[in-house]
Amino acid sequence: MQDSEREVEAEIFGVSRTDWGRFCLMMADSSTNFDTWEDWDKETARIKKKMEVAGLQVEIVTVNLDDFELWCRANRKKLDASSRTEYITQSRETRNRA
Repeated sequence: MQDSEREVEAEIFGVSRTDWGRFCLMMADSSTNFDTWEDWDKETARIKKKMEVAGLQVEIVTVNLDDFELWCRANRKKLDASSRTEYITQSRETRNRA
């Protein structure tokens, strides 16, 4: 089976360039975020590559920030890295069941 045919094993929280400003304003941990979307995107790609070298099939999922914010409110979560990780994991599980 070729890599392109393998099932995605992990997902990374992605942010669109157009949502970058809003993303920075809404995150509780924005002081630890990157200065630019390009820096964020480069680091996301680096993490993806590292995971792929380790043998995982990885996908970067551009998240709808409205959906993420609603999920955080409903689950009484901060808008931070921990919640981004939990959200992408749970939304992946939901998509896989559909």
